Amino acid sequence: AVLGSSTARGLASLFLGLLFGLVGIDGQTGAPRFAFGVPELLDAADPPYARLEMLGARLEAGTRELIARKSLPLCFQRVGSMSCLYFHPGPVRNYTEAARSDTAKFAAYFRGMLERGVYLAPSQFESGFLSAAHREADVDSTLASAAEVLAAIF
Repeated sequence: AVLGSSTARGLASLFLGLLFGLVGIDGQTGAPRFAFGVPELLDAADPPYARLEMLGARLEAGTRELIARKSLPLCFQRVGSMSCLYFHPGPVRNYTEAARSDTAKFAAYFRGMLERGVYLAPSQFESGFLSAAHREADVDSTLASAAEVLAAIF
């Protein structure tokens, strides 16, 4: 009765439960558990939301520093891991304000970032997203590329 009507399904569920329970980082000791050589699996037991927030804040702080350093007419807006760099002094609260963005400069920014291996949404009116696959080094590399491209545009 514990396995239900299908022994195979019950055993498969038991195996998957044990597997998921043994993957990731141990919450009490911090020791890595089974990850099968895949670093992303170390986060399997813990949702990545806190890390995504930290990465988003890192991207926001770095971008805002770039904007402030040269007094650029840009506006960076972020919610969690979703963000957008508007080529408009902002703030941007609606489409009417977003439509005032300099789309020609955004296009140059998009192309410059793409040339450096940073893949952004191709429209000024789309948001970018960080994912659980991103690391601090990815954000730092993106900021370095952004600094180069913005210096060339402005």
